[in-house]
Amino acid sequence: MSDETPGEDEQYCRECGEIILTKAEICPECGVRQAQTQMQSQQRQQQVPHNQTGQPTANPGNAAATQSYGILFAIIDSWKYQRPLRHLLNIVMALSTVGVYLIILLIEGLIHYRNLNSGSSQPYDESKNKVWTTFTHVQ
Repeated sequence: MSDETPGEDEQYCRECGEIILTKAEICPECGVRQAQTQMQSQQRQQQVPHNQTGQPTANPGNAAATQSYGILFAIIDSWKYQRPLRHLLNIVMALSTVGVYLIILLIEGLIHYRNLNSGSSQPYDESKNKVWTTFTHVQ
């Protein structure tokens, strides 16, 4: 425990008695969380902006965009929790994701197959590999 007296912006730790800053939430010596005064907690609440639901937001300008996404997810969730459609929406979303991936893969394969048959691109041949260095071209 320190023999000094605390300054204007300092206080004693409520657990170990060390002098710490008034703004400190946790004592650096013992690690105990300090009790906040009512004025400090009111100041912190005033600094954090809130959206329409009362939850803190990082950027109040995004409230409209966040609200529209919230409405979209609420509609999807309401569809998901109706008894006949409970798992159908999950299955449709999973299959459509896999389907889109397979369609893209099929299109790329068809383009590659067409290019191979037309002779515009050749299959990989390791003997035709060229090694490039900084100053010379080695074959």
